Amino acid sequence: MKKIFNIAIMMILASLATVSCKKDSLLYDGPMLAHFQSKEGTLFLQPGGENTIIIPIGLTKAVDHDVVVTVELDSSSTAEAGKQFNFVSQQVTIPAGQVIGNLVIKGDYDSASVASLAVFRITSDALQTGDTYTLELQQFCPFNQADFVGFYQFSAVDPADAMLGSEANGYQVEAIADPNDSTSIIFQNLYNDPDDSQVIGGYDVKISFDDSDVNNIKVTIADGQTMWFYTDGTFDGTVVSKGGTGTFNGCAKTITFSVQHILTSIGFNFGTDVATLKKIN
Repeated sequence: MKKIFNIAIMMILASLATVSCKKDSLLYDGPMLAHFQSKEGTLFLQPGGENTIIIPIGLTKAVDHDVVVTVELDSSSTAEAGKQFNFVSQQVTIPAGQVIGNLVIKGDYDSASVASLAVFRITSDALQTGDTYTLELQQFCPFNQADFVGFYQFSAVDPADAMLGSEANGYQVEAIADPNDSTSIIFQNLYNDPDDSQVIGGYDVKISFDDSDVNNIKVTIADGQTMWFYTDGTFDGTVVSKGGTGTFNGCAKTITFSVQHILTSIGFNFGTDVATLKKIN
């Protein structure tokens, strides 16, 4: 991460934002189309569990009659209907005057020993948008601190790097158990990027795990953790975390998260890193 470029780019973007024009809001007056409210999700399956997920489908505008949206399984799917999952119904009825309906999917724990993907496509002729939703189905593996100890491949890229065409950094880091918290792992020298001369002295970063709600499996990085030390000869100072959140896969031992980086010397926000940690077997 070449942070000297990040400061310049982010300051330029901030100045451009101040000259944007305010436009009057316009009501949508195009055709009525159906679309998924989000693009992807994960259903963690538990033995004996309900194993149900609700996937919202929206309309671009409300009408005065019920609208039926048909959903089919796309050929790119690795999951099979009737095996890893079942449709409660492939037709979603959105009542008159409403713009949201729900596709309900039930997963099968015994058939999901290997993670699979179900790609759903809206196929209603009058509502055709080609819109898809990708659902990952996999057995739920609860967090166990000992299982997450070891070496990881780490990669991260921030907004300014992406704008410059930079690829994600990639290097190995070691994870150890937090002796004071059985729900946390400490990643040693996490942001000690060997290829970035502006990063001096990596610091240990604590990541906390929470799978108490299998439909909201998450990791957090507490605000104010020192991540690394930045130097360019002008704005030297420690960089701390803010708003670090993400998720993890207890079976694959992978972690994904996003976190803001704040340069304490001038209060500058480098932007949000999108990062991945994958345990090396």
